[in-house]
Amino acid sequence: MIKLPGPKKPLLSCKIGGWPVSHDAYCILRAFSYRLEPGHDPIYRPGDYGIYDPKVDRAQLNEYEQFQEDKIIVSESLTEFFILSKCDKRWNLLVLDNLTDSLLKMFDTKDVPLWLTFATQIYVDIHHVLRTDVKRAMTEMRATGIRTLISLQKYRTSPGPRLVQETVGMV
Repeated sequence: MIKLPGPKKPLLSCKIGGWPVSHDAYCILRAFSYRLEPGHDPIYRPGDYGIYDPKVDRAQLNEYEQFQEDKIIVSESLTEFFILSKCDKRWNLLVLDNLTDSLLKMFDTKDVPLWLTFATQIYVDIHHVLRTDVKRAMTEMRATGIRTLISLQKYRTSPGPRLVQETVGMV
């Protein structure tokens, strides 16, 4: 990663329950919301703010470099969420998590509530912890879903008495 000069003052952050909550997440979201104008799609291409290298030890980065890393992660993800917001509403996405739903609302209202900032910080923290292995979470969730589906199918097709009423919770 290219070494950039750090800021003279530390970036704003605070601690809630012992965990750092960065003002940076708010600044990134607010900057994106300012770019939301009719007829203008705020699309960040990979590399617009630099290249995120998950192999770099975050502890060795100064605060400015950490901010740049967070900005890359959030900005490139915001582009994907923004494109999702432009999808045809008839697609009826099955499940929207609160972060996605909140971001879609932010794109309409340009409001950045505190809880959206906090959720975005958690999203960034997940990237900090998992680094090169960030896609593992989705892979494991998908594998667990498949195993659960197979288990339910075996249960439904197996002969013998049931301990739980078959109508409860079964579709």
